[in-house]
This record gives sequence, C-alpha cells and structure tokens, in this order.
Amino acid sequence: MSKIRRIRNTVYIILVVVFITSICPVAADTITLNDETCNSFMHGVWADSTCKTNLTITIKSGDTLEIESGITLHTMEPIYDSDYGFLNNYGAINNNGTIKVYSISNGGTFNNEIGGEVSGEVGQISNEAGGTFINRGSLRWIHFYNHGVFDNYGSCNPYFDIDNDGIINNHGYINSEGIINRGTFNNEIGGGVYGLGFMNEAEGTFINRGGFYAESGFQNHGVVFDNYGHFDTHRPSNNYATINNYGSMIIDNAQMWNSGIINDYGSFDVFDGYFGNSGTFIEEGTFNLIWGSLVNSGFFINKGTIKPLGWPHIRNSNLFKNVCGGTIENFPFDFTGNAIIEAECTPTTNIELSGSFGNNNWYVSNVQVTLTPFDNEGSGIAKTEYSLDGISWIQYSNLFTVSNEGTTIIFYKSTDNAGNVEKTKTQEIKIDKTIPSITISSPEAKDYLQSGSLTLNFGATDTISGIDSITSSLDSLTVNNGGVIDLSTLTMGQHTLTVNAIDKAGNTATKSVIFNIKVISATVDIQPDTLNKASQDGTVTAYIFIEIPGYNVNAIDISTVRLSTNNGIVSALISPTDVGDHNSNGIPDLMVKFDRQAVIGIVDVGDVVVTISGKISGEDFEGSDTIRVIDKSDEVPEFPTIALPILSVIGVIFMFQRGRGK
Repeated sequence: MSKIRRIRNTVYIILVVVFITSICPVAADTITLNDETCNSFMHGVWADSTCKTNLTITIKSGDTLEIESGITLHTMEPIYDSDYGFLNNYGAINNNGTIKVYSISNGGTFNNEIGGEVSGEVGQISNEAGGTFINRGSLRWIHFYNHGVFDNYGSCNPYFDIDNDGIINNHGYINSEGIINRGTFNNEIGGGVYGLGFMNEAEGTFINRGGFYAESGFQNHGVVFDNYGHFDTHRPSNNYATINNYGSMIIDNAQMWNSGIINDYGSFDVFDGYFGNSGTFIEEGTFNLIWGSLVNSGFFINKGTIKPLGWPHIRNSNLFKNVCGGTIENFPFDFTGNAIIEAECTPTTNIELSGSFGNNNWYVSNVQVTLTPFDNEGSGIAKTEYSLDGISWIQYSNLFTVSNEGTTIIFYKSTDNAGNVEKTKTQEIKIDKTIPSITISSPEAKDYLQSGSLTLNFGATDTISGIDSITSSLDSLTVNNGGVIDLSTLTMGQHTLTVNAIDKAGNTATKSVIFNIKVISATVDIQPDTLNKASQDGTVTAYIFIEIPGYNVNAIDISTVRLSTNNGIVSALISPTDVGDHNSNGIPDLMVKFDRQAVIGIVDVGDVVVTISGKISGEDFEGSDTIRVIDKSDEVPEFPTIALPILSVIGVIFMFQRGRGK
C-alpha cells in the first residue's frame, strides 16, 4: 500500500515539473532547440526539423535559446485561433534558423544571424528599452517598434511601418511603408533605406551616410537632420527645422517647402520639381535647378554655385543674395523679383543689441552692443571699428555699452586682410530710462466744502521719448483733465485722485493726491442738557445758539436747520428765532427752537448724541452735542418751566469757528 502511494506521488511530481518547464524553460542556462528540448521544454511537437508549440515562450534573464541552421521555431496561439503565438525574451536568443511567431517582445539580446529568418505575417516586433536586437539575416514583419538598440546588417522588411524612439544603426537594407523617428536613426555607409514616407519628429536625430529613398516624401521637425550620403524624395516634403547636407539631396519631380534652415555643402538638385523657401537657405555647394522652379520668400544666400539647366524659373520676393565666391551659371534666365546678383567680397559685420526692450523700438535700460564680423573673401578679418559720430573711430575688441538716454547712432565696419573695407553701416539705439513727470495742480491735499465744486487740473511730460498716454481716476471712477466735480456728489471724508502716465518707451509713472470733503464745523450747545420723556405738564423752552465768526448769522436759512439722531430728523420751527450773544463771548449767535414732543419721539433714554445741520449762505454746516434723556414721571426738571399757550420747544446753541469775511 505504501509502495503504491509513493509511485502516485512520484507521478504527480513529474507532471508538475513537465508543466512548469514547458511554459517557461528554466531548467538550463542554455537551451538548444531540437526534438528533445521541443518536447521537454517547449511542450511542442517536433516534425521536419520544426518545433511547433501552442505556448507563449518566455526566455528569462540569464537563459539563452539557441536555434541552429535548418531548425524552425513556430509558435501558435490556439486561444485566438491563430497560426502564430508569442515570444518574450529577457535573456538571449541566437537564431540561425527560422522563427515564426505572432509577436516578439525583446528586453534582452536577440541575435538573428546570417541565414536566420524571423517573420510574422500579421504581428509586430517590440524591441523594448534596454533591449538589443541585432539582425544579420532577414526580418519580415507588419510593425517594428524600437525603444532600445536595433543594429541591422541584413534585410528588414516591415510591411507597414517602423516607429523608433530608441537607436537604429542600419548597415543593411530596410524597406518600410513609413518611418517615424523620435530617437536616433543612423543610416551608415552601405546602408539602404526605402520608405514610402519619413517623419523626423521634434526629438529625432537623423544621420544618413548611405542611401535613403523617401518615395512619399518626408517631414523634418527634428533636432538633427544631417545627410552625408544620398537622399532622394519623389513626393511633397517639408522642413521645419535644420537640414545640413554634405552629400546629395534630390527633389525629383516633386515639391519641397523649407520654412526652417538648410545648409547645403554638397549637391542639392531640383529636377523638374518645385522648391519653395520661406526660411533660410545657404548654398555653399552646388544647387542644380533642372527644368524646375525656385520660389524664394525668405533668405537665399549663395556662396557656392547655382546651375540652372533647361528652362528653369526663379521667383524672389525677399532676399536673394550672391556673396563673394558665389557664382550663377547660364545667367540671365527667367528671373522675377529683386536680388543682389553681384558677388559681395567685402566683410560683413553683424550687430547684436542686448538690453531691456520697451515699446516703439525704445530700450528702457543700458544697451550692450556686440559686433561680429564675417569674412566673405577668405583672407581673414583684419579689424572691426565703430564710431559714435561717424568721424572718430574706435577699434572693436569686446562688447561695449551705450548708456546715454535719447537717440544714439552707432557707425560700424570691418576690414579684411586683403584690404577690402566694408561699407559703413549704422544702427540707431533709442534709450529712455526715465519715467514721466506728473504734476497735479487741482485738487490740492486739503479740505474742500461739500457744497462746492472742483475743477481737475493735471498733466505729464516726458522729454525723451514723449508721453504716450495719461489716465486718471477719482477713487475708482475714471475722470478727465479739466473735468468739473460737483463735491456734493462725494461722500464726506477722504478721496484720492490718481494719475498714471506712460511714455512711448513704456516707462510708467503714478502720482496721487488725497483730499478731504467736509462741511462748516459748528459748535452746538443744547440748553438744558437733560430731557425727561415722561414730563407732560406745561411747556419747556430751550435754546440753540450758533456762533460763526466771520459770518452773518442772519444768513442762516432757518428752513434748512435740522435736528437728527439715530432714530430720525426734526426740522426747526421757523419762529421764534433770536440773534444775540447768549454766552457773552462777543460773537453773535442764533437761537432756534424745535418741537419738544417731536424731539422726544426720536431719542432714547440715556446719553444721546444730537446733530444740528443746515445751510448758511448756501454752504453746509454741522455740529453736535450730547444730552441726557430720562423717563421719570416724578423727575424734577433741571430747567425752568415756562407756560406757552401753543406748543413745547427745545432750544440748541450752535457755535461755528471759521474765519472767512462776510
């Protein structure tokens, strides 16, 4: 019984081991594909030197799969009813035979040796970051995605496209319907690339030393596009970045537009095609225009040779310049537009200005000036000079600074070692570092009566670049110079007029004036200063005295006099009134009266602030006093009770202090 149990356990262990190793061959460091390993490790079927397996094959890190010449590894995927499966490599694969799979993911080293073939009719190869794929045989795939390093010495025939953000070094032959490059693509000497289209993206570096044929054109946005070999395109193409051509570029019966920079040191041929330049094209080699058209709206500088053949056409709307050493053969030919055809052999000096740039070509800081000479003749630069007046010349050795405000004219020129002197050039430099000067004449920083008006008077000057604009605001309201402000529309207290000025250089200045709106201040004395709300017997007379030095108290408009508290307002009685000197201080004052019951209706028990206001000679006055209010029926009045036949009144004394003659 125990013997049977041991045999059964042994069978279980063997089955588990076979299952595990067939999914992921981990039992050996190096696996050579043959009938034995096909059965034991691939869990496949061996027939006619071919191992067919329906597993996903994974080569782990540290392991190596060897496929010898004449041997075929064919994975199948029964789940998706496909004749091709998956191969994942994290170790090493050395293929001298044939591999047929749906998809390869390579994160290790994949060597497809001479005579080796790797194919997938409907799948893809993904060479992952950190992966190295070396092909010396044949690759045939739908898609090839490269994130690692791909070295091709054989043939690579993706049916659709190559997408690269890693490194491709091609020494062999690549045939693809389309190539997208975001990484580095080196087509080395002896390498050949045929692509229906080629896209060098903004991050891409493309260096061609072999042959590159872009049947459907190319688009260049990349960091580097250097051609040392032969580059040919037959369809519309565009350059938005920089192309350096040291070899041969051919626009064959196609259109190409350059809005970037092309430096041609080799041969640039437009054959029965169209080349448009809105960027910069510098020719230092040979530009062959064969039955083609050149349309220039940018900068076309010729230092080499332009060879129009057949019946070419050049149309220029910007700068077409033939510099020293440059030649144009077969001239004249069909040419429209303006151009400098005569070779320029004198030096050329460029000027560069550095400073804080303002508006309207003004600088708002000191300006540093850098002069850079270029030798168009070849003998070298002898000297570069500059002048601030066109008379006295200073030999340039390093950048210099212009700090004077206003307009400065820089004169400059260079001389080469052959004695050629550049025609004097000039550069205007305008500097304004000073903010505008603002003056505010009205309002002033003082008190204004609310009953009056105010005419605004302000302005700004700038003696360098001039005033561009002036804006102003009263508090948050936009106002204009010369505007008249009705002060009665403003609240009591502080107000601010702010004036902003901007000069033509963009310098900004701000100035403000704070003024105060008030009324004539009155001293108010209410007599008596205690009021009993419960007292109903008899009548009470009180007095209001207004003392205004410099004013005629008879000018107070009694109909405007008001007594107010937080609870309401009571108008003064039109009569009786009295002008006198009730406190014997030598200043005339006015007594007015208010209905006692009306006042009782707007006061509460306790200490109450009472405000008296009105107009004198059309101007506002205001004053206040504090009285005590009680509510006791047995309270003994602190002031005499005078019997009046009609009504009860309260009297208040006003005293104004304002020295203005009347």
